[in-house]
Amino acid sequence: MRQAARFLPTLVLCAACLPALAAPAPRYSITTILAGQFDYVEATGINNRGDVVGGTYVTGQEWRGYLFADGRTTQLGSLGGQYTRVQAINEARQIVGESRTLDGISHAVMFSGATVTNLTPWALRDSAASAINNAGTAVGAIPCDCLEFHATRFTRGGGVSDLGTLGGKSSNADGINNAGQIVGWAALAGPYTPRAFLYEKGKMRDLGTLGGEWSSASAINEAGHVAGSSALGGQAGDHAFLYVNGVMSDLGALSGMDSAARGMNNAGQVVGLSYQGWDINEAVLWEGGALFNLNSLIDPASGWHLTDAGAINDLGQIAASGCHQGLGICGMLRLDPASMAPVPEPSTWAMLLAGLALVGVRIRRRKVRHSRAGGCLKTLKSPLGGRLLSVIPAQAGIQGTVAQLRCLGFPPARE
Repeated sequence: MRQAARFLPTLVLCAACLPALAAPAPRYSITTILAGQFDYVEATGINNRGDVVGGTYVTGQEWRGYLFADGRTTQLGSLGGQYTRVQAINEARQIVGESRTLDGISHAVMFSGATVTNLTPWALRDSAASAINNAGTAVGAIPCDCLEFHATRFTRGGGVSDLGTLGGKSSNADGINNAGQIVGWAALAGPYTPRAFLYEKGKMRDLGTLGGEWSSASAINEAGHVAGSSALGGQAGDHAFLYVNGVMSDLGALSGMDSAARGMNNAGQVVGLSYQGWDINEAVLWEGGALFNLNSLIDPASGWHLTDAGAINDLGQIAASGCHQGLGICGMLRLDPASMAPVPEPSTWAMLLAGLALVGVRIRRRKVRHSRAGGCLKTLKSPLGGRLLSVIPAQAGIQGTVAQLRCLGFPPARE
């Protein structure tokens, strides 16, 4: 009886393991791309290779652009100034965004390998590129008429096409698919009112709203489905939308608060964020008519709190950003579906038998010293600690600093 009593604690311990073993595994694992004490951080684009682009900002400095590819994070160059902000990447690893010259003007740029190309060398005011397809066609905005700007298509060889507006003075292009369909927002005639648009076959079409005054489209997939954000009727706030076959559907938000769609893949999965209060954001995923808080789909022991999801590829990998609740740092992250690298789990009974086999065996414990940060974070050079910080929600439809623009008289786009 005494010997049985000696075994009882081990049996109880093994039995207590059973519920934990039966708990579902996290749906996503986290790859840390870059982390530190940044004021703002964003992961804006991802391709089907799993390459991620994004950037960081520290007060008193400028935006820095980064590429994560082949397991390495590389800071991107510039046009001579200190400012570079990138938005998208295609399968050929061509990256678009904006970069500042020594004279302080931001230009739409394309990075390809070690080469950075100024897409608007003639511009006297800021321009920007927001998206690129696999043919190397980029879209964004160029200066047009004083403080206004127009949605633009940049093609190989330096071609620039003004896509026009919906009757107002300004527009901006935020997404393009491989068929050349372009989405973004454009102002209506009269009082400034931005509306989501779809541009195809030389025409810009108003996609409407969810009942409010404004809307903005941020992404389009190969099926021509469009994701974006729109004001609701009355004072109900703003919600992400999905536009399919002429119908704009409300994707909803967490706790009835506001939400915004950032990216979408060809399976129709949409990612973005949901605002939960002042400076409190939750990264979210919409799929199959359901809304998921991405923080509920990762291992809570990771310590990360995901605040925004900027893009998703066809493998389901997500470019996200967030802050570590234990280390006081924020970072660019990639969420990888567990299905991409399945790890066989031992059966519950095998684990139980292994535990029973330890009964009566004398075990000597060894003290092991662990890095406080662990994994990739242990290589950080920045000091640990400090307050938690969140990402800046992008203004509706505007990517980068497209402001104080001047008309340069480019002709309208021709198909």
